[in-house]
Amino acid sequence: DEDDEDEDDDLLSRSNPMGELPDLLLDIIRDEALNAKLKNNKGVQTAAYDAYLRVCYADGRFDEVSDAFSRMISEKVPRTVHTYNSLLISFEASCKWREAENAMNLMKKETPEIFPDALTFDALIDVCEEMGQWDRATQYLEDAQNKYGYLGCEDELGVLDLHRVRSAGTAQCVLRWWLRRMRQRALAPMDIQSAGKGTRTLLTGTSKETLPISIRDLPDEISVVTGWGKHSTVYGRSPVKTRVLATMKALNSPFTVPEKNIGSVVAERGAVRSWLVKEELLSLGRFLLGNRDALKRNFNPMSGPRKVTDEDVLSEATTSKPQ
Repeated sequence: DEDDEDEDDDLLSRSNPMGELPDLLLDIIRDEALNAKLKNNKGVQTAAYDAYLRVCYADGRFDEVSDAFSRMISEKVPRTVHTYNSLLISFEASCKWREAENAMNLMKKETPEIFPDALTFDALIDVCEEMGQWDRATQYLEDAQNKYGYLGCEDELGVLDLHRVRSAGTAQCVLRWWLRRMRQRALAPMDIQSAGKGTRTLLTGTSKETLPISIRDLPDEISVVTGWGKHSTVYGRSPVKTRVLATMKALNSPFTVPEKNIGSVVAERGAVRSWLVKEELLSLGRFLLGNRDALKRNFNPMSGPRKVTDEDVLSEATTSKPQ
């Protein structure tokens, strides 16, 4: 019987990992006597609410996060970037992209007091990407890069480094953005050859280093660094890497995982150029045959020849024999 009670306790702790902490924080927030003392100290009230929001998120009590945020608005408790991030990651976990977008719009109204950070954009991009809002996700990615300096994952050589990306959806969005840049570079030599004589002469006399990355030729080897994930429990596996592999496989790309560096995917320049140019021509053909969306060619998960899920990649990795 004691063993049964221990099992029940273990089950309860797993389903309620924060224990009584959220309720204790809520009692503090609602304590009228304490609030009266802190009436002129909004900073302490904000800190208490931020702690409550974060533990509710960790406990899976996403609706309570939204309710507490609404109380902060009605009671005029100042918000912080941590307040909004807790709200956004709760909407992310609940797959509510519209609510996440509304939260971001509210946050923008509080500028310059509050500025979004990398987590803000990661959560927003992830939920939009995972819910099929690919154009929205891409727009938020470009805002993060151009306006705030976050998620700039490409280096001068064209290597895509996803080490700092926390979520699979955001990694997928960055990957799609990068593939479009790679396609532009793959087509650049053709564009130069078809350009006027003056343009060809000007570009021929320019060193590669001074050319914009967007029109430089592709490097000899092209790679995406996925990492293994700081919290991965299985060697060589992470949500980001799994999603990158699934996306690349769905798009019939030539990228593979090298034996000596399983935290990346690589491909040779010739194979990548052939693949990207071929897909460009196929998209043009689909457009001419009546598919008006074909020219968007944004490498979204539905644009590939077949659907490959994260589970497909994990299943393949589990059943394959180690070298």
